[in-house]
Parts: sequence; C-alpha cells; structure tokens
Amino acid sequence: MKILYTNRLMLRPLELYDAEPMYQLIQHRDVAMTLLNIMYPYSQDAALDFIHYAHRQTRSGEALYWAILQDDVFMGVIGLTMRPQHNGAEIGYWLGVPYWGMGYATEAARRILQYAFGELKLHRIHAVCFADNIASVRVLEKIGLQHEGTLRHHYLHWGVYKDAAYFGILNEDNHE
Repeated sequence: MKILYTNRLMLRPLELYDAEPMYQLIQHRDVAMTLLNIMYPYSQDAALDFIHYAHRQTRSGEALYWAILQDDVFMGVIGLTMRPQHNGAEIGYWLGVPYWGMGYATEAARRILQYAFGELKLHRIHAVCFADNIASVRVLEKIGLQHEGTLRHHYLHWGVYKDAAYFGILNEDNHE
C-alpha cells in the first residue's frame, strides 16, 4: 500500500506500534461518540485488534487504512472500504481531539479522494456520518461530496437514535 503525502501530513499504512497512540486518542469520549463502531471505553487491546483487522482487510483488498501523521506524530486514521462490485468505496476517518479544527481531516480526506479517483480509478466515493456531527459534515462538503439524504433515527448509538447523513461524489464530479 502506498504512502501518501499532503502539504502537512503523511498518510501511511497502520503499524502495530500505532496501537498505543491510537488508544490514547480514541479513548477520549468526544472521539468515540462520533464513531458508530467504537466501543467506549476503548481499550489498548481494541486498538491492536483494529490494526490486525486493518491488515487483514488490506491483504484481502476489502479496505485500505492509513495512519494520519504530522512530523511522525500519530493523529488519527483514514480509510476506504472498497466496493469493487460497484467500482466505489466508502471513506471514513477520525482524528484525536487535539487535532480538531485545524483542517487536517479535510487535507487527509482530499488526498484520499485524489488517490481513489486518480490511481484506483474508482467511479464513486460515499460517506456516512451522524447528521449532528457538524465537523464531519463540513469536511465532506469541503472535499466536494454532496449531501444525498438523511436517514432518520437510522442508528441506535449509546442508547440514542441518531440520524445518518449520506454523502457522495462521482469521479466525473471531482474537480480537485
């Protein structure tokens, strides 16, 4: 899997030694509450399990996951879950709280879109986030994804029904 670069970031495959900084960042309640499939509290074993899962998914071609780093500091994860039968993928990402609001998620996601459309030659990328996750909605809008609909009370997350906002972009729409 290829290492990708932006002006400020390096996106590289997840490594086992990322488990500790991943655990330190994702165990924060504010991060976990934005992610559907993350248990809270998060454990060090869960971080290691996720990295092993990411490696299996990458080997099988089912997904690609990158660590987001700046100056060798682990900041979060970004990935593509592949949909080969449709020549597309779902993009997903998270950053630790200290890195929120600085444009890092947008920068990383924009680079992944360039890779997905330019090198992987995918036709469509989509994303799903909780509709009340305004920061993630803004990232998706900034990188050119269009809001395609909201499914009301689609997920039960921590005992609360949450709306799911769906976004998408086609290769032909991509003007980055």
